[in-house]
Amino acid sequence: MKNQKFSLLFFTIGLLLFTLTSCEKNDEANPITASIVGEWKKVDIDIQTHVNGMNIIDFYTTYGGLTKEEAEDALEILLGTMDFPLNLILREDDTYNASMQLIAPYDGRYVLDVNNRTLTLDSGKEYESIFEVLLLNETDMILKHVETSNLDDSFPEMGKKVVTMTIDLKRVQ
Repeated sequence: MKNQKFSLLFFTIGLLLFTLTSCEKNDEANPITASIVGEWKKVDIDIQTHVNGMNIIDFYTTYGGLTKEEAEDALEILLGTMDFPLNLILREDDTYNASMQLIAPYDGRYVLDVNNRTLTLDSGKEYESIFEVLLLNETDMILKHVETSNLDDSFPEMGKKVVTMTIDLKRVQ
C-alpha cells in the first residue's frame, strides 16, 4: 500500500512537471515556419504607452490636467504620426535595410536567435533594437518591441515610461 502511494505521488509530480513545462511557452500557438530573409512591408502598428504603470490616457488626465477627450485627441494626433510606410529588407548575409517615409534609411546587421524568437537590428550607430518575433510564416511576420526609459531624463524621479510597439508586416512578393 505504501509503495502504491509513492508510485501515485511520483506519477502525479511527473505529470504536473510535464504539464508545467509544456504550457510554459506554447510555440504551436505562434509557429515560426519560414525564413525571415526577404522584403517586408508594414501593414499595421499598435503602440501602447504606460507611465509609472498607468495607461497614458489616465496619466494625462491625472497629471496633465486634460479631460479624457482631450487626452484621447492628443494621443490620436501623436499616433497619427506613426502611420508611416515602413519597408524592411532582411538579406541572406545578415544585413538589413529599413526605410521609412521622411527618415533616412537605416542599414546594419541583424541577428535572429537560434530559436527564431528574438530579432536584433543593429545599425552600428546609436543603439540596437530588439524585437520579439510573435509570428513568422511565408506571408506574415509580427514583431513586438518594448522600450523602457525615464519619463524625463533631466528628472528621473518623475518615473518610467514603457512603450510597447507591435508591428504587423507582410512579405513583399
